[in-house]
Amino acid sequence: MAITPTQRIRQAQVEAVGVGTPSVKVDQAQVIAVYNYPTESVLIDQGQVLGAITASITQKITQAQVLAVVKGRVDNHKVRAWTFSLDDHDFYVLRLGMRGTLVYDLTTNTWTDWSSKDLNFWRAQTGMNWLGSDIASFNEGATGDAFAGDDTYGVIWGIVPEVGVDDDPRGEDYDIQTYTRQVVGGTVQRGRDTRSVGAAYLTCSVGLPQYTGAAITLRTSDNYGKSWIDHGTIDIEPGNYDQEIAWRSIGLIKAPGRIFEVTDNGASVRIDSLDTLEAE
Repeated sequence: MAITPTQRIRQAQVEAVGVGTPSVKVDQAQVIAVYNYPTESVLIDQGQVLGAITASITQKITQAQVLAVVKGRVDNHKVRAWTFSLDDHDFYVLRLGMRGTLVYDLTTNTWTDWSSKDLNFWRAQTGMNWLGSDIASFNEGATGDAFAGDDTYGVIWGIVPEVGVDDDPRGEDYDIQTYTRQVVGGTVQRGRDTRSVGAAYLTCSVGLPQYTGAAITLRTSDNYGKSWIDHGTIDIEPGNYDQEIAWRSIGLIKAPGRIFEVTDNGASVRIDSLDTLEAE
């Protein structure tokens, strides 16, 4: 049917295809509706209808059992466990639904929390070492055989240890996606002893940030992480391999001690140590 002023169907099981319909009403139906452009008014009540509707403005569905197919992320409470090897390290991954992704490095015996940009968890749903990967994978930029599947965009990621940023899953026309890395350590102070820290020096790889504007930030906490002091952010200069990464006037350390948190968003490939210098 085409250019129908009004169509009203009651107490029926209907398959309807309408194009350019100003008004479609279906009552007492169970509905499965597929539409691309809104019509002026579509009202469906208690009916069982299979309809392909185009050129609509408003759609109302009441007292109906409706199946909607949309593109997006579904709430996921499942726990998935998988393993992969990368850069001579063996990793055990626990994907805790949408709450987070914990990764255990069997080589260094350390747990880390991995996540993608603007998410609490790592976008990778599950993965493996694909021993049968061929030359085509390497021609596309892969540098190893570790791959993981994206649970939202339906793409397969190649995990590359040399790159400190992610590609955007939406394609080549989008910017890269940065992610932060945090290293946390601390010093203990007992009794009434205090220590005045004049500066903190970070030893890391400099001169080759992943992108212009990448930086490193230092924060400290003197109350077990309940509150933090931001000591500033230092931009890493491309090509400057002698750049000093230091924060001055860190302050007095007293019991119970101090927690140091270093955050990197692609500024450095490797962090070796954070050393403090006592004030004179």
